[in-house]
Amino acid sequence: MLRKTEWRRSGTRLSSIRWGVVAGLSAMLVMLATDAGAAASSVSEYRNATRRALAECGKADAGEARTRELVVKERRACIRRAQKEAGEKFSSALQSVENPSGKSALFRYREVFNEAIAGAQRLGQEPTAAYEQRQMSSRHALCHAWSKFELAD
Repeated sequence: MLRKTEWRRSGTRLSSIRWGVVAGLSAMLVMLATDAGAAASSVSEYRNATRRALAECGKADAGEARTRELVVKERRACIRRAQKEAGEKFSSALQSVENPSGKSALFRYREVFNEAIAGAQRLGQEPTAAYEQRQMSSRHALCHAWSKFELAD
């Protein structure tokens, strides 16, 4: 392989072709690394959005002086916002996954998230301890589904 200084001195067509091939391969590797980073970024954004949404919508109401109706209304609005934001990020995350088993695992993760976020609403007169246990179980199921996605992808 010729060095850049040798290529400049030699002036032969063969050496310029070699240098062009090396430069082209380097550019392709940089593009591939950038695409992989963008794909990983959109999947990470989706995961972070789902985790953040579940944490925000599943907060306990202890110590807050608000009426039950107001809390229920705020939580329902939070759930709708979370589903909308996660839905928007899901499409770009799905496009970045190339492996069919990875795509099906990401679909499963979305199903588990939708179940978990729907369960962020308290059930009637549910005790705080039962609600927190249910939320912990939902977060565990979400982590488990993500682990399956990572293994499939």
